[in-house]
Amino acid sequence: MEEQAHPIHLLAWSSDGALLASGLAERVALRSPESAEVLRTLESTGGWISALAWGSAGLAAGTREGTVQVWDAASGAPRVLGRHAQTVSALAWRTGAPLLASGDTGGQVRIWESASGGVVATLTPTGQAVLGLAWLGPDRLLAVERGGQLWLCERSRCTLVLPEVQRAAALAVSARYGLLAVGSGDGTIFIRRVAVVP
Repeated sequence: MEEQAHPIHLLAWSSDGALLASGLAERVALRSPESAEVLRTLESTGGWISALAWGSAGLAAGTREGTVQVWDAASGAPRVLGRHAQTVSALAWRTGAPLLASGDTGGQVRIWESASGGVVATLTPTGQAVLGLAWLGPDRLLAVERGGQLWLCERSRCTLVLPEVQRAAALAVSARYGLLAVGSGDGTIFIRRVAVVP
């Protein structure tokens, strides 16, 4: 029987660049970076995959059904950390720590401790869908939400940052170079220097 093709809607590199994960409906294909050949397939335990992120603890996936799961880096065994009430729309691992941030389409952000699966913090910047997340340090997390605003969440409080950026839609942080890139709905990319604390 020929396998039904699904569009690839998510990509994530492993931190060492040795694997490329691609989201395919309810599974993830781990691919060779040289050939894009599928080396291994991981099945979701929580439904259609809507977000992916690699970290030192493994590959994390969020689903349309709200599940947050992590596949162990060594064994590939899946483990469910917990659930959101809405679709998981963004994930970000904190560098050097077993913390995973997950955001959902209802505007909630949760910080998970990956070893225990416990929720360390729950944040709600504005109540609009979270489109992207990026860590700036141990207690500093950036979130971009559907309304196009960028929020800096420190511990349990979120404040609006870079109000000059209109209709923010995506973000990326380079910890190595201390740079923040914010993509906006009008096609503009803003690049700013930021303090990134390991």
